[in-house]
Amino acid sequence: MADFPLDSVHKSELLTVKRDFAVSPDELLAAFTAGEVFKQWYAPEGWRIMDEHFTFEPRIGGRIQLLMEHEAGIGVQAPIYLRFESITDGLIEFTESIAGPTGQPTDQLIGWRLRFTPGTVVTESGVGQGTNLVLEQGPLPESVHEQARETWHQSFSNLEKVLTPQG
Repeated sequence: MADFPLDSVHKSELLTVKRDFAVSPDELLAAFTAGEVFKQWYAPEGWRIMDEHFTFEPRIGGRIQLLMEHEAGIGVQAPIYLRFESITDGLIEFTESIAGPTGQPTDQLIGWRLRFTPGTVVTESGVGQGTNLVLEQGPLPESVHEQARETWHQSFSNLEKVLTPQG
């Protein structure tokens, strides 16, 4: 895609998170393209996705719009505005429009690129066949990388539980 936000991001503003999953690439890809599955894992610890504020359109140009509410109470909310840019075997790209002070999307864009590669994986349940996931996100200031990485690790732990509920 022309002008995709990640294509010109300086290395210092690129967040990269890697995670192994003991499922096939197709199963992992479905967790990002099936709304009911996405809603089960995406929110990090202490947050929930509000059903009444959830739009999920898994196609090129389609949207994911959601509002997360923190368990601390009403008023502690985080809106997310994503647009599907690419959905192919082994790759999904989103453009995220950052919410402004009023909660509405702005022109400030962040790119997400997720690569799903089959291979040998190491998970808590051992070594076996599965999928290596690499997430790239940016531009993000280096000052938020640690917090963003931790948030992704929490969400990916939730995802792992959704995909392998017996584990």
